[in-house]
Amino acid sequence: MRPDDQGPARAAVVSLSRVIVERLDSLTSETRQTLVTAALLGPVFSVGDLAVVSGRAPTELVGTIEEAVAAAVLESAGARLRFRHGLLRQGLYESVPLALRVALHQHAISALIAADVSAERVAELLLPVLAEADGWELGWIVEHGGDLIDRAPEIAAELLGHALDRLETGDRRRAQVQDTLLPVSFYLRRVEQAERIARDILSVGTEPARAGRAYWFLAHNHMYHTGKVEEALTALAEASTATGSTRCGGRDSPRFGRPSSRCSTAGRRRAPRRSTPLGRASGLPTRRPAGGRCTRSRCSACRRTTWSRRPTWPAGRSS
Repeated sequence: MRPDDQGPARAAVVSLSRVIVERLDSLTSETRQTLVTAALLGPVFSVGDLAVVSGRAPTELVGTIEEAVAAAVLESAGARLRFRHGLLRQGLYESVPLALRVALHQHAISALIAADVSAERVAELLLPVLAEADGWELGWIVEHGGDLIDRAPEIAAELLGHALDRLETGDRRRAQVQDTLLPVSFYLRRVEQAERIARDILSVGTEPARAGRAYWFLAHNHMYHTGKVEEALTALAEASTATGSTRCGGRDSPRFGRPSSRCSTAGRRRAPRRSTPLGRASGLPTRRPAGGRCTRSRCSACRRTTWSRRPTWPAGRSS
C-alpha cells in the first residue's frame, strides 16, 4: 500500500477500534465479567457451557445476555451465541493478564470436564492454550486422547504429541501415549514422528507383543511412506530376531510375510484372510466392509488388510 493510501485505511481501523471500546465501556461490570468468561469459550459458545463455567444457572444469565445482545456484542447463532466481531472477543480476552487468563482457562476446562461435555469440545478449548499449560492437562489427554482418534485424528495427534513431549521418561503414562500416538502418526503420514516413537519404544526393554507392534509400524512406515525398502526389510529381520517369531511378537501380532498386492475391491480377487491378527496388534480393523468393497479410492491399506468401517483421514486426502 502506498503512503497516500494509508490515510483512509488507518482512519477506518481507528474508527472500528473506537466503536469496540465504546461498546465494551457501555456494559455493566457484571456483564463485562461474564463476557470475559464467554471469551474463554471461543467465538461461538452455548449458554449451557457459559453457565457451567461461570457457576450460575442459565436463568441467572438472562439479563446479562440480553444486555450484551442489545449492545451488539453478542448475537444469536442458532442454538448458541457468538461474538458479533472477532475484535470484540479479542478485546475482552486480552483485557485479562496472561497469568490470570491461564488460570481461568484451566478452571473453565476443568468445569466442563466435570460436567461431562464431549471430548471434542474440551480439546477445542485446550488446543489454543497448550503452550501455556503447566501440566494440569496431561491427565485428561492421556485418558481421553484416544477417544478423538476416529473423529478428529489431527487434534488427537496434536494433544498426544504435546503430552509425549511433557511426560518424563520414567512416567508410566508415557508408554500409553506412545502406543496411542504411533498409529495416528502413521496414518497421518507424519513419517518422522512415527519413526521416532517406534524407535523410542524399541530403545527400552518391552514385552515382545509391544516390540512387534513397533517393528510393524516402523517397517510399514518405510515400505509405504518413505519407499525405503531396505530399511523395511531390516526392521522385519530385527523384529524376527527380537521376538523369535515371524510374527511381530506373538499370536495377536501381525505376521511378517509378503502382503497381498491385489486389491480386495475386485470380486474375482481374493481378499486378505479375516483371521490375520494384523488388526488386533496394530489397532487396524480386520473385517471386510459390507459387499467386500474397499472403502478407499486410492487403496494402499487394503494391500495389508480390509476395513470394517471407513477410517477418518485428514482433510485434503482422497478417501
